[in-house]
Amino acid sequence: MMRCVPLTPEQHGFCVAIGAFSLIWHVIVKLCLPSRIFQRFQINEKQMSDDESTKSLSVSLRKSFRESLKKSLKESQKVAGGEIDPAKAELLRKMTIARANSFNKHD
Repeated sequence: MMRCVPLTPEQHGFCVAIGAFSLIWHVIVKLCLPSRIFQRFQINEKQMSDDESTKSLSVSLRKSFRESLKKSLKESQKVAGGEIDPAKAELLRKMTIARANSFNKHD
């Protein structure tokens, strides 16, 4: 079981220090290193074909998410038929709504 607690002032300061350091480091890299050093690291970007796009990671993740939603809906239908405990049914309902909401935010 996990429990959340607020950060201490020292922990907040540490997080701010990490963020500040990354900003300072970015400025140092931009000012001190010439851009020609990074030209050899260019990525060859090209448009995906239809076959590649159907096999992409994002498509497979969406597919697995949809399958988990279908499973949750089947569980909900079992609840309606009285096969599942009402407390478990409420938990399933909340989880399904939370999953759908988080998916819609990222879309």
